[in-house]
Amino acid sequence: MVSRQLLVCFRGASRTRVSIASTLRMFSSTRSSLLAAPADPPFQVTLDWVPIKSDLLPNAGRPPTAVLTSLRSFPSLEPVSFTHYPSDLFFRRIRSDILWRAVVYENDALRKRIGVFVRNRAEMGFSKKKMAPQKGRGKARMGKAGSPIFHNGGKPFGPRHPDSSTQILRRLYNIALRTAFSYAYQRGTIYVIDGAINLPVSHARASSFVFGELGLLGKKVYCITAEPREEISESLRAANSRSKVVLAKDIDVRMILQANYIIIEKEALDFIAEKTLGKEYLNPERKVSQIRRKSQRVRLHARRLTK
Repeated sequence: MVSRQLLVCFRGASRTRVSIASTLRMFSSTRSSLLAAPADPPFQVTLDWVPIKSDLLPNAGRPPTAVLTSLRSFPSLEPVSFTHYPSDLFFRRIRSDILWRAVVYENDALRKRIGVFVRNRAEMGFSKKKMAPQKGRGKARMGKAGSPIFHNGGKPFGPRHPDSSTQILRRLYNIALRTAFSYAYQRGTIYVIDGAINLPVSHARASSFVFGELGLLGKKVYCITAEPREEISESLRAANSRSKVVLAKDIDVRMILQANYIIIEKEALDFIAEKTLGKEYLNPERKVSQIRRKSQRVRLHARRLTK
């Protein structure tokens, strides 16, 4: 260590043009001061994290498990009450990679099979009877008429309609669906309706007037319902509007991302939450009862093993 310090001192002396004698005097003074220093430091630094406990805010360090959502009336969209939904449905971190995988999966499922289709020997429709006896003719063996050796036979390994569909885990797709709803919730473009989304008449002017008063005319608005609503569907179809009515079971990630605004019934939102999260998220008592039943089964199995 001393030789390394000397080397550093001599290098510094060569750069700054300091004499060797002054460098040695500086090193000796530094060494004497280091020897005279106390062995233990005057203070100690602890890096242990001590959580702050407060009786006023006992859940201060915990992330929120639910978010508040205002329930509105249709067609005025005026708030009437509040409800809460799991933060995993409306307050997820936006993962663009998961959304991209879900959109690719949906686009591949909609893509048509385009290509040449050639029948093989089993699809020619000929009889499976052998064309000629195996022996006695003095010629080559012959099979059924659909064999590829014949002129009108099938083609082996011919081109087929390519299947462009891809696969995705159901759990990952449910996460993408919840992420899309979180994106719409954080933008403030989703309205939860306490009741049914419908109109009294199916005339084109009815939907045009309602959406015009709300400032949604000419925008892409998806009305997600739990059951078919004929009046508003026919009205939007007659008005040739960009908006349309979609059932909750037919919703996908692309629709949520492409929509300018989403108007969804509370019953439909509960159905989507139950489908993607499970019933225990909407009813915590159900989860507790499941845990109790499982613990009872475990105890009963342990008793049987001990007997």
